[in-house]
Amino acid sequence: MTAIATAAAAAELSCVVEEVSGAKRRIRFTIPGQAVNSAFTSSAARIAAKARLPGFRPGKVPPSLIERQYAADVRRGALDKLLEDHVFKAISQTALRAVGRPEVESFSDLARGQDMQVAIIIEIIPEVTVVGYQDLTLTVDAFAADEHDFEHALEEKARKQAQWAPVTENAQDGDEVVADFALVATPMESAKPYIESDKRFVIGDSRIPMQVNEAVRGAKPGDEIARNFAVTPDDAHFSASEAVHVSLKVHEIQRMDVPAVDDELAKDLGHADLAALRAAIDQDLQAQAARKNRDQRQMKVLDHLLSVNPFDVPAALVETLVDDQISQMFGHLDAKTQRSLGRFLDGMRTDMRRDAELALRRSLVLDAVAKQLQVQASDEDLQAYIDSDAVPSDADRKTLQNQLAQEGGKHDLTQRVINHKALEQLVASVTWTVDKTVALHGSHDADSDEGDDHDHDHDHDHGHSHDHDHDHDHAHGHSHA
Repeated sequence: MTAIATAAAAAELSCVVEEVSGAKRRIRFTIPGQAVNSAFTSSAARIAAKARLPGFRPGKVPPSLIERQYAADVRRGALDKLLEDHVFKAISQTALRAVGRPEVESFSDLARGQDMQVAIIIEIIPEVTVVGYQDLTLTVDAFAADEHDFEHALEEKARKQAQWAPVTENAQDGDEVVADFALVATPMESAKPYIESDKRFVIGDSRIPMQVNEAVRGAKPGDEIARNFAVTPDDAHFSASEAVHVSLKVHEIQRMDVPAVDDELAKDLGHADLAALRAAIDQDLQAQAARKNRDQRQMKVLDHLLSVNPFDVPAALVETLVDDQISQMFGHLDAKTQRSLGRFLDGMRTDMRRDAELALRRSLVLDAVAKQLQVQASDEDLQAYIDSDAVPSDADRKTLQNQLAQEGGKHDLTQRVINHKALEQLVASVTWTVDKTVALHGSHDADSDEGDDHDHDHDHDHGHSHDHDHDHDHAHGHSHA
């Protein structure tokens, strides 16, 4: 065999893939003895370059002596080299969509000239085949704006135009107050005094001690108040105390002056008259209801498909999604502040992990459906998507427009649009029955000014790539096979 043929043969590993679970695979492969010899030689050479032995000049210690004197170090270096060179080569040869860090499960005895048997465990993005999306009948609620929704939206328009104005009347909930106050609990050792000067707050704010809120109600500017309060078990500030003495001086009281709902308000908001404002609100509420109905149906069909198509998801990818969210939320904080949030972040992770796993499952189901339906997306489809109300804001549209101009970004956007189209096809193919009609008011987006600007794009920009770089650290402190 020629040297070229030998090198080509050595480049390929004989790999056997075994299923451990839905999202885990074991890969067994053999590292040839020739590669083992090379790893020993390289490891010994690296140690020889630094070794200091009596009777030998630096760098001139014979390799055979190095391997005797530093046997453990040479062996460890050879093992690291072999795993570094061959673990990821084995993964790439299997064409599995691996995520996270591979775990070296076992390896055979390591000796010069002998083949080495290795077993690794990897997590993968599973190949999902979806069934049960044909001839579906599902039941949902129907969202529709009622008169209460309309009046609430109209009031919110007026409130957004309101101005704070000083008043000399008795303070009431919702008024803004500027005051000095001091709270002293008894017994003293149960809580430190709580003192504020020129504190500006809105009466009823739960972040302000309930005793202050109670004491200032009914007060007027200039009033000085001294009152004792018994402490209730639900007191967030003084739960361990028996009583609290409040000393308070009111400097200023302001009340929100809400304009009348009339033609002048409409003109201030950019409409010809009150009738035009009412028509705009009605149109906006109808759009909100349409988005909520669309979102609900999208989630309903995806979650139904999850229920009839169970599969495992890689924990490593879920953790990556959670890490990304944590970084976006708290990455701007310095390291010390982040450490101080340790328990808080750990608690957040539990909920975020559950949400990330659900989002990943939905995403993988949608990937599979799009593939099975052979959905395609043209350049015209990409632009139409960017211009549609599936993109919640102008800032998001600008981001996607920039993404479209980049080759890698265009690929990701294309997959997003393919999944969007697949989800639309899914929803359109279902026979929907309505259980009951539900008003918008009280829902999470009912207070939106010009509609729900936080509308969720359920076609899923997945937050993961199917071509994953691997972390080249790998644990191999396992027992030998």
